[in-house]
Amino acid sequence: HRYKSKSQNTQKGMMSEFIAHLIINKVLDNLKTISIFFNKEELNIKKGFDLTYVDTDGTAIWYGEVKSGEVNKESTPDSKNSELLGKAKTSLEDFLSGARPNLWDSVIIEAQLSFAVEKSKKVGDLLKMDISQITHAPSSKKNAILISVLFHDIKSKITAEQVRQTLASVIAEDKFANVILFSIQKSTYSKIEKFLEEELGVK
Repeated sequence: HRYKSKSQNTQKGMMSEFIAHLIINKVLDNLKTISIFFNKEELNIKKGFDLTYVDTDGTAIWYGEVKSGEVNKESTPDSKNSELLGKAKTSLEDFLSGARPNLWDSVIIEAQLSFAVEKSKKVGDLLKMDISQITHAPSSKKNAILISVLFHDIKSKITAEQVRQTLASVIAEDKFANVILFSIQKSTYSKIEKFLEEELGVK
């Protein structure tokens, strides 16, 4: 019900966050996820930060934003992917502007649920330090993970060069302390949906 009752666009967004959640946890072994995938209060997608991580050495928080979409008649895989990464950047910049400090409340709760007491306190202290810095110095820079999920026939792929150019552009803007880009391409989200339904025995 949490998934099936949603619009097609929301389903794509939910599936994209789920894919990113799985892949990044496998690839970035120097980061530990803080995020809990779904809202706990309601049958909905997460509000605020899509993904949050802490360095394994416990020194810094990484904030992630996922944007997804499909190639249309006016775009190519590269141009659409660049657009999605740009939207992720703009959205995360807004979140990290300090205009909505309540966003950190849910992340602190997630840390309490994700880690043992001692670790959750350390992560919570890092999160509180971040929001304090951002509130008092809106130009304070934080670590970012910008994620695009493009649903398009994989015979026509995103190129590594486009992702490198986008990364260089984001770095040149100097809005984040450190930045990682993830670009994921799948032919359709429905294939993943079908696979999960079969695995879970859902009809």
